[in-house]
Amino acid sequence: EYIEKLFRLPYAEKFNSLKNIFVVSWLGIHNIRKMPDDITQFATTNRLGQKIDSVPLLIYSLNKWREKKVYNPGNFPSTKFSDVLLLYGWAEDTLFHATESGKIEPRYFLDFGKYNNPNETSYNLGSPGNANFYIGATSPPFETFNNLWWKFAFQKREFILRYDKTQQKAFTFFYKGEKEADFARGRISPEEFGIVSDIDGGLDVFPEWSVYVDSIQLLISAKEAFTFKKELTPEHFKNRDVKFPDKNDKLLELVNNLEEKDDYVLMVVKLK
Repeated sequence: EYIEKLFRLPYAEKFNSLKNIFVVSWLGIHNIRKMPDDITQFATTNRLGQKIDSVPLLIYSLNKWREKKVYNPGNFPSTKFSDVLLLYGWAEDTLFHATESGKIEPRYFLDFGKYNNPNETSYNLGSPGNANFYIGATSPPFETFNNLWWKFAFQKREFILRYDKTQQKAFTFFYKGEKEADFARGRISPEEFGIVSDIDGGLDVFPEWSVYVDSIQLLISAKEAFTFKKELTPEHFKNRDVKFPDKNDKLLELVNNLEEKDDYVLMVVKLK
């Protein structure tokens, strides 16, 4: 009841947890003018539904935002690194995180100089073409022990940002996926900034969680059984590179024996 009051369901689409803390972190809004003016961007609650902390939408800082042709506010889904949940809203300069105690605090600040997307314009783009003037994230960020990885686009060219946490330096790499970023089609699937699954030819993996077992890092993603079966079709495998046919056979066996209402399929990648 509290979450519905805070977010006006169905605006809240994504939930996550951190021990005894609930985190609501994926806000998708399609009709801004009908949106209540007290929706929260991120929130944490205990298991009784009592609020611990929250962050309001930045769109409320705009003067007469209901009367303008504003860009849809919203958030990327959260990603988890160890005991930290990363929280990021579209076209913003602050990456938040939720702590074990439920506090929501800034973790990283983005500064692209003259290519920053100021709050005054981030909700007033009007058309996707205006995105050429600013650098914008096209995926949620993902953190590992030594790095922060993030995918951005500028003038329809996509690149990957790697922030080295030990050196406190950032590096960029041009992305070799799509030739142009199509902003008109909206939010880009996280799998487009993932790990190519050429071991068994299955779905590419965008890690949603990162955990450590001793010194071994495991990257984990979850996929609904219905979606898993729907996407892993014979057509999918036709153009896939498969380095280990025996693992491909096991994957096909899993797909064939999977029921649409089964539990989530976990995809685990072990980093050497």
